[in-house]
Amino acid sequence: MSHHEIPTGEKEARFAAQSVIVARILENGMRAYSEEITDLDAAFSTDDKVIRCIDEGTPGGVHLAGSGILMDAAQLTASLRAMGATGITSHSHCGAAGLYAKAQGLDPSKSDEYGREFAEKLSAETGVPYAGHIDELARPEEFHDAIACYYDMSGSFDPSHVADLPKGFVVSRKFLPAEYAQKELEIAISIAVGDHGYGELITAENPFLVVVVGGDGNALKEAREIVKKFGDKVRVETL
Repeated sequence: MSHHEIPTGEKEARFAAQSVIVARILENGMRAYSEEITDLDAAFSTDDKVIRCIDEGTPGGVHLAGSGILMDAAQLTASLRAMGATGITSHSHCGAAGLYAKAQGLDPSKSDEYGREFAEKLSAETGVPYAGHIDELARPEEFHDAIACYYDMSGSFDPSHVADLPKGFVVSRKFLPAEYAQKELEIAISIAVGDHGYGELITAENPFLVVVVGGDGNALKEAREIVKKFGDKVRVETL
């Protein structure tokens, strides 16, 4: 992954702004907070069924880390079918592609190339059109500014549609095997609390949120199994 130098104070400023929303949520919980959001219904509507990464910089559609680059081939085919995918994208500064490069012993500086090649190959194999490479992200190139991860059982959740929701990764849990969805959730949290995210700014007093959207108690249990690995600087909420 290639990340450029971060402008002085930008990360801290973005974190401070997002933390105001998180603090309001933690006062009485996500459900109570959501009742104050007049346009919440807009978050339960996707613009399309194009596969995008879980990255907060690639909002819209349905989500797979690196468009499925870390997923077992058979599981990926099944998930694409369940999603009703109409397109597949790749994107710049993809953390999942970086993890793939590391796992395969490849040059990490070329991870974006691997991500693009994977998406194009997947398109050719499945017949789902390649919808292009996303260069302009809805976040800074230098770091991830997500303060939450949405573990989505609705299959149609897009937090970018609602300004009062904390910015976050989206794991399309509805369409994924539980164990793999947990893997994506752990990747998202690891990025957020690491050097490529808010890192040490995330604390017990100013935590990262995992928001389980819809579903039954099983999804909440799955999320908690992952969150407990990170201690009290990550909190679970439900919506």
